[in-house]
Amino acid sequence: MSTLENLYENLIKREDLRQSISGLRQVLKESKELEETGALSRENAANQLYGMLEKDGGIDRILEILSDEDAKTRKNAALLLGEMSEAMTEEDIAICIQKLFACYGSELTRFVLPAYLTGLEYLTKRMPLSEEMHRILSERLDVIDAMGDIPAQERKHILAERKALGGVLSSKEEEIKVSFQMPGDDFDVLLSADVSDRELLFEQVKRETDAAKMLPFGILVSGKARDRIMKVGLYEYMMYRIMPSRQMPFGADRLKDALERSNFGKFIHDCYGKDAKLSFRIFLHAPYEDKKRAAVIKKLEAEFEFYGSGRLKAKKKEVDLHLHLFLQKSGNMGLFVRPLAQADDRFAYRTEELDTSMAPRKAVKMVSLLSSELLPDARVIDPFAGTGTLLIEREKAKRTKEMYALDTFGDAVILGRKAAEAANVRILYVHRDAMSFTDDKPFTEIISELPDLFHKDAEEKGHFFRELGEITQRLLASGGVAFYLTSEGNAIKSMIRREDGLSFDREIIFDKTRSIYILRKK
Repeated sequence: MSTLENLYENLIKREDLRQSISGLRQVLKESKELEETGALSRENAANQLYGMLEKDGGIDRILEILSDEDAKTRKNAALLLGEMSEAMTEEDIAICIQKLFACYGSELTRFVLPAYLTGLEYLTKRMPLSEEMHRILSERLDVIDAMGDIPAQERKHILAERKALGGVLSSKEEEIKVSFQMPGDDFDVLLSADVSDRELLFEQVKRETDAAKMLPFGILVSGKARDRIMKVGLYEYMMYRIMPSRQMPFGADRLKDALERSNFGKFIHDCYGKDAKLSFRIFLHAPYEDKKRAAVIKKLEAEFEFYGSGRLKAKKKEVDLHLHLFLQKSGNMGLFVRPLAQADDRFAYRTEELDTSMAPRKAVKMVSLLSSELLPDARVIDPFAGTGTLLIEREKAKRTKEMYALDTFGDAVILGRKAAEAANVRILYVHRDAMSFTDDKPFTEIISELPDLFHKDAEEKGHFFRELGEITQRLLASGGVAFYLTSEGNAIKSMIRREDGLSFDREIIFDKTRSIYILRKK
């Protein structure tokens, strides 16, 4: 007998009822996850369970549990009904909506209320609420939003109810595209980057403005200097700092009150207008284990939704705002907002890309690390260019005389030509293997991200680097330099020992696994 069948039998016999329903919910969850990944090899658990019920008294066998004296059993039964909804007939959907709505109206145990609403949210994806039900739930939501100071012992449950009300009511609302405009310069910005890139990013920012300082989680720049650093290529994304009041800093408790005293409302008004309805996702930057992190995020979501009074809705994807909260030593939080509608045209030339294309920020990082080595008016070639992103960023860093991009993949060459034209950079793209390429003039510089050889065996790697040594010798002019980004440092050094005409200059650490190796032709 399967786990599902055992749990179902216990449910019918009313044995270990709370554990049986909780177990059934877990089986349904695991089945759903397998189904979403395409790994489910049989009928999903919801259909199996519903089929068992149809032979054994129907959905009433679950509905009657909603009258059980144990509150947690009622809660799990309500959630189970929602999680089974995809398998139900329309007739049973209608019955369950009526029952859960009635139970919500009569339930006296506060922590059970959100479960009825969550069950309804599932069900209303199949069948809408009646106008009367929608009106009653909307009125309850208005009552909660009008509450002032909620007693601490009730706040958690009331906010959970409010969040669940928002969920079931929003299922009837149509998604409305919101318009965005950038805020004024009274909002400072935070530029995020990998930890290993922050020093380099700080150097880039300081070239544009002195109104910047390094924080543990990014580079903070005065809003008045924002326009000057918009084109800095190394940051990952830009966020706006929300300033709390000194009397009430941001924290997981009573966040709504702190938001009301901050400039968060001004940010929303300035960027979206006063009546905009926005979706958000919270990112919590704190050293919490997963279970605690999820619990704190859930609490924060409820506080933001309570503050928004129906204008803010937590979602997991396709959202308007990313809300980043950074835990500070004091125990308070720093709040930064990333509006996803804000345009980022730093790399607008990349209208299309390939999986093998070099990420633009990586290209910016490479040329930044090499800034003291790059010569003006150089004749440059990338023998493994892909779409040529590295050459485009190389030209931005220091003007060249001529650039060649080689690649064996035709689509990369086609897309590269489009990108170079969009970037207004002159690059000659050649659809050819580097070993067969010849030119009348030698090059003063080779710059390239070498192909990933992780899955190649030792013989194949050896062959590649023997050819690379020949290519380097043949393409470079005397005194010319090659910059190779790779994780195969030992192979590069072995190659240099074999090639009498090449010398090793130095290694620059790029990331955890790769370095830039600088070679010179004697």
